[in-house]
Amino acid sequence: MKCGRGSLELGLLGELEVRSAGCVLPLPASRKARALLGFLVATCQPHLRTRLCDLLWDGPDNPRAELRWSLSKIRPLLNLGDEQRLVADREHVTFNLRNAVSDLVAVRGLLAAGVARVSNENLEKAVDLFRSEFLNGLDLPACPQFQLWCLGERLAAKSMRLAALNELIHRSKNAPEQTLRHAQAIAAIEPLSETTHASIVGLLISLGREKEASDHYHIARKALATEFGTFELPVLDAAFSAGRRRRSQSAVADARAARRHGRGRPSARSATVAGDASWEKASIAVLPFTNLTGDPEQDHLADGITDDLIAELSRFGDFSVIARNSTFAFKGSKHSPSHVSRLLSAQFLLEGSIRKSDDRLRMVVNLSDGFSERQIWAERYELSVDDLFSTQDEITRRIVGSLAPQITYAARERELTHGGIAKHQSSLRASGLIWRGWDQTDVDMISRGIALAEYVLEGDPNCERALAICALGRQARAELRPKGAAADLEVAASSAERLHSLDPDNQTVWLVRGIVSIRRQQHAEALACLRRSHLLNPNDVLTLRYLSCEESNWGLGSDAIAHGKRALQLSPRDPGLDWIYWVLSFASYVEGNLEAAVKFGRESVFLNPRNAGHYGFLAASLAEQGELAEAQEVIKAAFRRGPDYVCSRLAGKTYFAVPELAARYVTALKRAAGDLQRLWLRA
Repeated sequence: MKCGRGSLELGLLGELEVRSAGCVLPLPASRKARALLGFLVATCQPHLRTRLCDLLWDGPDNPRAELRWSLSKIRPLLNLGDEQRLVADREHVTFNLRNAVSDLVAVRGLLAAGVARVSNENLEKAVDLFRSEFLNGLDLPACPQFQLWCLGERLAAKSMRLAALNELIHRSKNAPEQTLRHAQAIAAIEPLSETTHASIVGLLISLGREKEASDHYHIARKALATEFGTFELPVLDAAFSAGRRRRSQSAVADARAARRHGRGRPSARSATVAGDASWEKASIAVLPFTNLTGDPEQDHLADGITDDLIAELSRFGDFSVIARNSTFAFKGSKHSPSHVSRLLSAQFLLEGSIRKSDDRLRMVVNLSDGFSERQIWAERYELSVDDLFSTQDEITRRIVGSLAPQITYAARERELTHGGIAKHQSSLRASGLIWRGWDQTDVDMISRGIALAEYVLEGDPNCERALAICALGRQARAELRPKGAAADLEVAASSAERLHSLDPDNQTVWLVRGIVSIRRQQHAEALACLRRSHLLNPNDVLTLRYLSCEESNWGLGSDAIAHGKRALQLSPRDPGLDWIYWVLSFASYVEGNLEAAVKFGRESVFLNPRNAGHYGFLAASLAEQGELAEAQEVIKAAFRRGPDYVCSRLAGKTYFAVPELAARYVTALKRAAGDLQRLWLRA
């Protein structure tokens, strides 16, 4: 960053730094004053004084006085010369970048168009602006609101940095020295990424630096094995052995490829993702809704609902939606569903109609398999004519929330029954295997799905569908199989990062990051990621489930209940309905509504009595209600199904982010177990 005379350079991407005329200015000794400075510079917007007090001074007797003192320390830094960058009145505090530059703002500007559209020069500039993580070293654990904000900003900055580096790697495939430099930068950011270390080893070998490759391999292997508690590091091991083998065979392989494809002709393995896009996702066409009211004025309503459904369904990453211009060509058409499906290359068709009866409008919606013409799902909705415009959006959201899981589940069944041997079909079949295995807690089925997804990625490392399902499959297997869970989570995280470099706004990226962070008990990152996933697609039921769970981990019971109920409302026939009732039981317990916790807990256990985890909050709630006899029967049932799970909870291992909630829960479970806990824990 370069500024003019008398201007300021503000560094946030590393340790907080303020420069003027090339000189580093001394910062206040107070950590909270520095935190206030960093917050104001990063946000560049007006803030209420009460908001700033809550952020940093929740405890003192006079937080406003603390704020005034801190402002007096940072004002001389920011208001150099005649510039009034920091402006404060009785209610608000504002910082503006007048004659000043910030490295964070600069990076955002350089990458604003998306890394795929940014020039190499600007990508390099953006990467060079990062000195280390956002506000490095400026942690305030005693100020949870600031800490949560700071961790969220660190995650966002890290994502920008990784996206830029991954894009540079993607563009420098034919320049291994540059690729190596960027891969080493990623390893410095994520030292526990097995796939990154594997890439570095392979690059070093390809450059003929075999001793460095061997040294890096053994050092990385030792560090990863120690951290993950396992010697199973298949990605790193394969890269080391395959890299050496490829080096000796590369000349022969290049010659064979040239003879097979002709000089300058790309191989099948280099085909772009776009070429197979139509096969990577289930596809749906929303046909124009039929106006059966007898009132031509209602045509606009039928068309508006169709448009809204196309827009909302397009937010889901699991399937592609045929464009409006294509589907509206069939308005009033008498073609059969199978004919329309073939013309539009759509696997599923959504059709609907509206009728009028007195002051009510009735809407019927049908989802069918376009090729077999089998009806998959149907529902009826009613709207009041008087409050039509206020309810139309809610009706649209309800349709989409109920419909999306039905498309996904129907696609999975199709994938399992019609899967072929081509790679694009293997990707779809992998999805079906993983989702069914997850629903049925079948680890072997999930493993088969992962193997198929990884087979697809061998041929096309940029296949977004395969990356997404591989990431979801790995974290699902980590949930069901503790042995090897660390390695699965590492691959899930790296797959999500690769997917993020291809599509930063892919909702699955943030969902997987959130789930992995929960498993690793990195709760601040988990909450930030899941909120981002929910922002990208507020109708995704799986995101709502995990977001509700993580909000409960933080003690945010009312938010968790709202999101759990939203999931239930959107997908009342969800195959994972037992999990939705479980998160509602969890949230109600955290909120202190024991009656609701018991009710939802019973529903969860009824729907899936095999899952030991579903019994936990039911037993704890009954114990806190004083129903100790029933509580003990419930925890005994849990122990029969999952003794390791019950013993780990009785020993104090939980996923709560708030220690007081963890202590409360463990105490309640011990009351439920009574004298049995000693017997179980000794066994």
